[in-house]
Amino acid sequence: MAVSIDEMETTINFCTAETEARIYSSEPNMLKKLAKLAEESSEVTLKRRDHYGAIYVLPKSFIRIAPPRKVNMSVEQRQALRDKMRSMNAARTA
Repeated sequence: MAVSIDEMETTINFCTAETEARIYSSEPNMLKKLAKLAEESSEVTLKRRDHYGAIYVLPKSFIRIAPPRKVNMSVEQRQALRDKMRSMNAARTA
């Protein structure tokens, strides 16, 4: 059963006294990220999965909240990166 966009959510839950955090998600992009993280790290485990979403358990140290990264680039650097990405996308679709 598919979940509508309004019902997709990701919830992070942890307590101060515990060393682990639980992440529940029904959002496909987050589920892919968590599955990849679980493959790469033995510290991340899939606790439960159903047709709506999944619950992963991981160390609290994996949780990080930070402001977006600021990139200071000149106009020329941005244009060079834009051109590079266009050529990469053109080569990929050709």
